[in-house]
Amino acid sequence: MGTRVALAVTSALSYRGAVVAAAQYGLYMDIAYDFHRFDLIKALHLDLPANADQEYKMNDKLEEFWKASNAKDAQVIWRETNYWHYEENG
Repeated sequence: MGTRVALAVTSALSYRGAVVAAAQYGLYMDIAYDFHRFDLIKALHLDLPANADQEYKMNDKLEEFWKASNAKDAQVIWRETNYWHYEENG
């Protein structure tokens, strides 16, 4: 009986540790995204937003793109968007 209790306590502590680690990982991912969001936009060959409103709209579009279930749906999202290479246009 004592072994079962010890295993249950160990399992509960391990689970709690995993939840704390996952929350910390999520926080670090948010920070990394915030630091590199403009690098991501440049890597996608999109114009950098001029203001916060444009950035919010672009983020909504990016979220839609990443949630697309197939390539055709993903292409439709960017149909009206022009992209270019930063090296070519300064």
